[in-house]
Amino acid sequence: MSATRGFAPAKLILFGEHAVGYGAPALGIALSRGVAVELQAGTGGLSVTLPEAGARPLSTGPSVETLVGAVLGDLCTELDVTIDFQVPPQAGLGTSAALAIALIRARNLWTKSAPPEATSALHEEAMRVEHLTHGRSSGLDPALVLHGGAGPVWFLLEGGETRIEIVPLASAVHFVVAMSRPHAGTSHAVGRIAALASTCPALHATTMSYLGALTTSARESLSLGDMPRLGLEMDLAHGVLAGLGLVSSGVTTLIERAKASGALGAKMTGAGGAGGALFALAGDREASRRIAEAWTESGAFVLEAHLL
Repeated sequence: MSATRGFAPAKLILFGEHAVGYGAPALGIALSRGVAVELQAGTGGLSVTLPEAGARPLSTGPSVETLVGAVLGDLCTELDVTIDFQVPPQAGLGTSAALAIALIRARNLWTKSAPPEATSALHEEAMRVEHLTHGRSSGLDPALVLHGGAGPVWFLLEGGETRIEIVPLASAVHFVVAMSRPHAGTSHAVGRIAALASTCPALHATTMSYLGALTTSARESLSLGDMPRLGLEMDLAHGVLAGLGLVSSGVTTLIERAKASGALGAKMTGAGGAGGALFALAGDREASRRIAEAWTESGAFVLEAHLL
């Protein structure tokens, strides 16, 4: 059989990271870049390509082999696997979910055992695979990878059921995304939030509720096309996440540079912790270019996302 290929986009959580696991909603999108996988007959070889990321060192971490084994099982010894990361791994941009889904798509084509685009089955298996690397997953990352190309995704866990809606946009939205450095791992950040829930349950509940309220308000801002309000909501959410210890000094520096370059708002995204990703909201493409240039000069990996 000739080689089979699978692709899945990375994701950007706009609002609700960490709080989504405690009943709050989340908002996010899929990015144009992601993870591409190729499978061909072989002897278990694994080749990984990483993107250029300025001055930031990159590592796939220990999870790639685990994910490949979880998806391919006994096929691991019969296939050679080539993985192309188009965005940096371990940055909070959902490369674990993207890799899992790209592998599942390529495997399904190889074995002809399931339709490669059976969305519900893809989501369920991707969640199972993600449990191996992140602990128990809310399902947000796979949902954004699978649905976020259609527009901003509203994600909510209600009574054990997943609610997913595409948010209509009233105007163009310009995001600039950057990676500061690899983060310490999603499970590490999740552990910090769980510790707060254990030691200060009332404060934890109030904090998660506030982050959820900001997510709900941000959904309305997107629907109304109110970008200054969306920027303020980003700043407020970032302040709370920083207070939880999820923002590194590198991310703080990049956010200051974005605001100095005219960003309407900026916040960390994803896991946070010792490094990770962030994004800024620009008023137009020219402002987006200025922010991207400022971040590139700082040695960050940068990409832009324009919606509508």
